[in-house]
Amino acid sequence: MTNALVSVVIPTYKRPLALKSAINSVFMQSYKNLEIVVVDDNNSSDPLHHETKRVVSCYSGARKIIYLKQEVQQGANAARNAGILASNGEYIAFLDDDDVWFKEKLKSQVMVLKRDKHIGFVYCNMMIIYNGGKEVISNFNIDSCSFESLIERGEGVSTSTLMIRKSVLLEAGGFDETLESYQDYDLLLRLSKTYSHALIKSPLLEYKVGLDGISMNYNSKFLGKERVLRKYKE
Repeated sequence: MTNALVSVVIPTYKRPLALKSAINSVFMQSYKNLEIVVVDDNNSSDPLHHETKRVVSCYSGARKIIYLKQEVQQGANAARNAGILASNGEYIAFLDDDDVWFKEKLKSQVMVLKRDKHIGFVYCNMMIIYNGGKEVISNFNIDSCSFESLIERGEGVSTSTLMIRKSVLLEAGGFDETLESYQDYDLLLRLSKTYSHALIKSPLLEYKVGLDGISMNYNSKFLGKERVLRKYKE
């Protein structure tokens, strides 16, 4: 039986060095039937755009990698949606440009989706690395992505933990590009109302919390959460 193609969507902005580590972690996966879609969200006049393009060009040739340049900087939501539309895989996994996956991440999640056609998406725990070097393993459980639990907790899980059937993403309409933050939360709320899900308890990635990430932009986080909860006020 032919293994399903997995499309890995990596939105990137102002992190060419971190991007290289992210891409390397994909090519180190034990699961080999994959493609990478890098969506460059840097402004064309920014030197980091040219450095990002140079990093991606180093992987051209035998390895399948798609490079997309946004016409103007639009944010991670629009970049992820562009990556979804450009992808060819049956399954889509998202990787933030400052995170890295462990070797068995894709293989473990593909096995879950192939085993049960009713599962729309699968997620996993992660090793959280804070700016000061502190390491903590997330404590997601099987209820973490149920609709009720998502509403009660007021947050979702990192997009870097997710693998979702492309058909499910397209039916859901992708990420809401009008939100300042909590885009993954909003998507999971929509998915959890319609599709079943699964959890892999093992941590399968390093999630880095840095001072330059949106997770540290508290004003944006507040506005994003406020808008998401307003959508689900009923």
